[in-house]
Amino acid sequence: MWEQIQASTDQLVYFTVGAAATTLFLIRIGLMMAGVGDADHGDFGTDVPGDTDFSGHGHADHTTSGHTFQVFSLLSILAFFMGAGWAGLAARMSWGWSAGASSGAAALFGGACMFLAAWLIRSMRRLEARPVMDLRACVGTIAQVYLNIPARGQGQGQVRVNVQGRSRIVAASSTGAALAAFTAVKVLTVQPDNSLVVEAQP
Repeated sequence: MWEQIQASTDQLVYFTVGAAATTLFLIRIGLMMAGVGDADHGDFGTDVPGDTDFSGHGHADHTTSGHTFQVFSLLSILAFFMGAGWAGLAARMSWGWSAGASSGAAALFGGACMFLAAWLIRSMRRLEARPVMDLRACVGTIAQVYLNIPARGQGQGQVRVNVQGRSRIVAASSTGAALAAFTAVKVLTVQPDNSLVVEAQP
């Protein structure tokens, strides 16, 4: 009798945990697909750069939080309880395992689900991460003034320039006279603030 009561209690607990975790997991996935939050922003302070980084370095930063393997996150924890709940219920109800064996199976399967969810989150973030653009690649190339550039020492304007095959609008300053929009200019150097220094072309 006691074993039957214990089995019924275990089944109820596993079902409740599995159903609740599955519901919350699906809600979280739905919110992400609706654009509310990114690839599991509940990753305890981790984030992915939200814009292209004109850092002046010629390679992507693969050590950012968006590329690190975060095991514990909202989705991965929900995945653990979801997997543990349904695995424990199946082991206890369908397979007739003991309470200890069922809890062990629940923990193992829940852990596997947690690591799988963490891997999927990391993969999603790698797809979302944008490459770092190297402004130095456009030095020596011809650009076009996009927004009037004041004379040297009087401020900055903007130029349209091709950086690694993509057209970008970047802040720029002149080496001499003011430069009007649509003027062809040559990119001379990249400043520490990631703006360009340009000069007019004949």
